[in-house]
Amino acid sequence: MAVTLDSLKKTIKKNKGRSQALAWLADMELATGEFESALSHVDAALAASPSDVPAMLVRAKILAIQQDFAGCISEYKKVLAK
Repeated sequence: MAVTLDSLKKTIKKNKGRSQALAWLADMELATGEFESALSHVDAALAASPSDVPAMLVRAKILAIQQDFAGCISEYKKVLAK
């Protein structure tokens, strides 16, 4: 089954706080260059589930692309601490 942006957005509306769907959406938005939206969605994923490692990895990737290297390193350190 192919996951699309629309299907993820529908899943998120139905299941508020579904961190995995939010992290996937953020990763897909990142791939299309929607950096601010991606960061917003991954932050929502981490608010719902602070120990979600895939969401942390997506957040680190976004920060690296935005050249926030200190933030990126901090996020990777959180992953390594898990």
